[in-house]
Parts: sequence; C-alpha cells; structure tokens
Amino acid sequence: MNQIYPDQGLGQWLLKMTQFATLRYRLYTNNLTPTNATVLGDLTEETTGSYAGIDVSPGAWVSYTVTASVGTALAPPISWTPIATSWTTYGYYVTDVGGTILLAVARFDAAPIITAAGSPLLLTPEISDFSKFTS
Repeated sequence: MNQIYPDQGLGQWLLKMTQFATLRYRLYTNNLTPTNATVLGDLTEETTGSYAGIDVSPGAWVSYTVTASVGTALAPPISWTPIATSWTTYGYYVTDVGGTILLAVARFDAAPIITAAGSPLLLTPEISDFSKFTS
C-alpha cells in the first residue's frame, strides 16, 4: 500500500516537524558538495571572530509551500555580517543547538560566496520534504 501526502497535509507535516526543537543554522568554509553520506565531521564551520551560528526557534516556522509534491516549510530570513574581514563560504548546514546532530546541509548554488566585511549574508531557513508516492 502506497501512502500519499496530499499537498496541504505535506505542508502541515513540515510545520509540525519544525515545532519540536530550535535548529541552529551554520556556515561551512570547506569546498564540499554534500551527499547522503555527508556527516558532521566533513564540514568546517566558519570561525572568524564575528561569526556565530544562528538559532531558529520553533515559533519562527509559520508558512509553507508545496509545488509538484515537494513541500517546504519557511521561516523569516536570517543574516550573518562579517565585521573585520571577508568570509568565503560554500554553504550552510543545520544542526541541533548542541551541534551534535547534522540535520541538513546545502551548498550555495554560486559557491563559493565571498561576503565583504560589513555586508550581510542573507539566508531564508527552509526544511523540505516530498511525497514519495504521488498520484
């Protein structure tokens, strides 16, 4: 028996999944193209003095979209701003607040991204999933 997630249901599942814990968004600086086998130890987090991971709380996830059976929960944009030196980053990853569980990783489409001192690097947090069995 195949289970199908109707578009509305898929979006609601994603919003419910994001309500359980705060997620920490982090930037990585090594030239990595993530795969299903990527583990936390494969990523090199930005370490410049003005950098810190950004927490996205459960209440921030307030909307979703579903297109062609792919659902995406969205939170408001977050940003990092280098202070003294520019940053070269290849992507971002998402962990639990303790930094022990890798939940998601993405390489920027235009990697590497060079962000000049004083200029913000903006990112819209998203968590996506799809209905494996579509009608």
